Amino acid sequence: MKIAAQINNLLNLGAEHSYYYKNGTWYHISKNFPAVLIDSNGYVSFDTEEIYLSTEGIKISIETNQVHIPSGIASIPGYQPFSDEEIALIRELELKRISSSPKKAAQEGETYDLFADDLVLEGEDRDDETNTVQYDISSYGADYSVDGLVKRLKRGDIFTPDFQRDYVWNQSEASRLIESLLLGLPIPGVFLAKEPNTNKLFVIDGQQRLRSLQFFYEEFFNPKPTKGTKKIFKLVKVQKKFEGKTYSTLEESDRIKLDDSIVHATIVKQESPDEDNTSIYHVFERLNSGGKKLAPQEIRAAIYFGGLNELILELNNHPSWRELFGPVSVRLRDQEIILRVLAVYFNNQNYTKPMVEFLNKFNKKHRNPTDDFKKISRDIFKKTHDFLLRTVGRTAFRPDRTVNIAVIEAVSVGTARLLNRNASVNEIEFVQAHQELLRDPSFLKTIQGGTSDETVFNERHGLVEQYFSRL
Repeated sequence: MKIAAQINNLLNLGAEHSYYYKNGTWYHISKNFPAVLIDSNGYVSFDTEEIYLSTEGIKISIETNQVHIPSGIASIPGYQPFSDEEIALIRELELKRISSSPKKAAQEGETYDLFADDLVLEGEDRDDETNTVQYDISSYGADYSVDGLVKRLKRGDIFTPDFQRDYVWNQSEASRLIESLLLGLPIPGVFLAKEPNTNKLFVIDGQQRLRSLQFFYEEFFNPKPTKGTKKIFKLVKVQKKFEGKTYSTLEESDRIKLDDSIVHATIVKQESPDEDNTSIYHVFERLNSGGKKLAPQEIRAAIYFGGLNELILELNNHPSWRELFGPVSVRLRDQEIILRVLAVYFNNQNYTKPMVEFLNKFNKKHRNPTDDFKKISRDIFKKTHDFLLRTVGRTAFRPDRTVNIAVIEAVSVGTARLLNRNASVNEIEFVQAHQELLRDPSFLKTIQGGTSDETVFNERHGLVEQYFSRL
């Protein structure tokens, strides 16, 4: 039984047709009513097909049999949030589903998420990429009192970037952390990096611990802005002396002991090479390699947060891009490809492998771009993919049935350059040139293996230029 049907039955949602997608943005079209669309935090019901089709914010594509809700179902009037117990139940169903049959779960399109790569994409060779850059990194230790740490967190002097992975500890785990400090036991240190322009510190590793401390001092456990009620943070599953205590109800001596407890922080700074700060990416990657391994763009979103990543997030919801690429990637693969298209468009003459490092440098350099850069990037991206969808259609990036990353990179950049030099391209001739390109054995060779190699990269873009320059 699919996870949507399990949730529907277990929670008595009463739907004839149910679909589940973790972030609430993509579903198959509902055909029987009442119907329910479910995400990891809640659901929305539709009693009739008429209500379903007329609901604002839902975009239905009969051609692809897909429903796209760019802002997620939580934005739809009538959305019902799950309780903490119901969310825990759904998480358990997800874990069982993935552990018992991960391939089937992905193929059935229930989540495209969790622990494996969420989308099947061709044309990339991450395993062949090796970082050859060497770094000179300085670090120093700093001991903070818990009280001082929480005050810095509240002021924003120490902060967790918005796009870092969510807070995942339960109340028992957070309580055990507080109990350790109350008992005088040491806890693991945290890793921080200093923002050059503001001197603020952002969290590389340790956000679960730091946020747990902040929640306890503020006396609400993992408060959600979208929820009207907040859960009081009382210590649970700890020694009897502390059971049920909040920060304000601790004995004075225990509160002072907690305030004065020390958390060790290691603060890192890259000394060289001084033209970029990409070592933070690799520090973050290694410190966050336990459990579910973060994808490269998840790491970039965490440490290079700023205007460029906000722009990429915006472009990722552009309708023509979504039609060409397909469902949203919960592991940010689609956002990484947008970054790749922009990086190659603006900086292909400086490309050197590995691709991951090329993208890191571009993301870092343009982390907070000017308004002009954002406008140019936005206009180029939208114009290019509107044109590709209008002329070639959904097969623009598919030499066969699967989206190919190297094709996206080459065709998107080549088309953008073409439209810049010729605003009135003959669309029939363009479609013909595109079809010939994707049938050319020489081009196919450049998108099937070793795609990040400099020679292969240059040959791929040279062939696109050869076909498109005659238009």
